Amino acid sequence: MFLFNFSFFAQSETEIIKKIQNLDTEFWKAYNSCNTKDIEIYIYDDIEFYHDKGGITLGKENLVNSIQNNLCSNKNYKIRRELIKRTEQFSILYREGKPYGLIYSGEHIFLLTINKNKEYPDGKAKFIHLWLLENELWRMKRIYSYNHQAIK
Repeated sequence: MFLFNFSFFAQSETEIIKKIQNLDTEFWKAYNSCNTKDIEIYIYDDIEFYHDKGGITLGKENLVNSIQNNLCSNKNYKIRRELIKRTEQFSILYREGKPYGLIYSGEHIFLLTINKNKEYPDGKAKFIHLWLLENELWRMKRIYSYNHQAIK
């Protein structure tokens, strides 16, 4: 009986991690294409975004406006975020034996294209995303982007 429960538990963790990886991929696909309507799907209304260079952005409306008015406002300047594979770490959060959240961390790089010239790596950073499960829906509650460094 114990082994059966353990196997089921491990499978559930794998499914949760895969789900978050897929949601995170979709979030960043929307970010990279400046699709702010889709970005809104993946974040809470009271999202908190902490950036070691840009400061704190509180709330969905402010975050979406910041993306739209900064990163997506200049057609001659395009930034793309890309996950650095094999840097990912996952920690599932439990309440009374049931998952309610997941901490997802790793490293990512940012690639720039200016005036339609060749894309080049501009910087890299670490990230932590807090995903919470509410009403069977996973969304990001906190985003931390820190330790930004130039790529030499």
